[in-house]
Amino acid sequence: MKNIDSIKDNIISSESLEGGWSNFVVEISEDRLGIVFTKKMEDGWEFVSVRTIDEASLLSAFLRQKIYHASWDETCFIRNMFFESDEPVVEFIPKESSFLNETTLCLFSNKKIEVPNNEIIKASSKKITLPNKKLINLRRNIEGNWERFNLRLLNKKQNILKRYLDYEDMLSFKEQNLPNDNCAYFVFSDLNSDYSVDLYRPVDGVLDMPLSVFDEVDSLMDNISYDEIVKQVAQLNEEFSKMISDMPEIYEGISNLLSGINVDVKVKTITKYKSIN
Repeated sequence: MKNIDSIKDNIISSESLEGGWSNFVVEISEDRLGIVFTKKMEDGWEFVSVRTIDEASLLSAFLRQKIYHASWDETCFIRNMFFESDEPVVEFIPKESSFLNETTLCLFSNKKIEVPNNEIIKASSKKITLPNKKLINLRRNIEGNWERFNLRLLNKKQNILKRYLDYEDMLSFKEQNLPNDNCAYFVFSDLNSDYSVDLYRPVDGVLDMPLSVFDEVDSLMDNISYDEIVKQVAQLNEEFSKMISDMPEIYEGISNLLSGINVDVKVKTITKYKSIN
């Protein structure tokens, strides 16, 4: 896991908690925040749990209930924020559905994780329909001690869609095809360029998972103080607004300079933290 100082530009707030936990609020994009809990556990495990939320949702207790699981793009962004590129990072999908929290991204890293070796044998391919009627292309093969399920969304004409499966699609596929298996998907530092997502099942059926952490992080997420996050974001917004108001001549000068060389420019003021007043 990266040193926290190396990601401080993305951190809105941080706090050390009991039991070895750390809590952060981070910026994921211009309008989305991540509520993060991290912990270094026994046996070399490192854990990062993230709940993503729209900034606008912070103002409404009703909207907060519509928190969603991070998209595949956001998952890779968060993975790269907290882990080095050469660290093996996975999200587990156990057979016990009670361990699953469909709104919380849970990433694990441990140097003892065996990464698939890309030695492809027994390859097969077919198209299947998920219970939600989405059509996917399934490529299945063995890579070392892993069985790989490569999934890509298709349109009605059975062409590849240029977007990744949602987490709910991944769960739907697993529950439909591998309900009694412990599985994982590896989150690498680079997105697959073919819009595919890989789910892995150990060939021998044995998957080492520190499952106790699921209950711990659920308890932490249930006690999040959203009102405190609102105050923190509002304070940052006020600081940025003051900075802009103190330096209007800089933005005017840049606009005039660029307009003088016939470049169509919209000078964008700071919009990282939109006003929530």
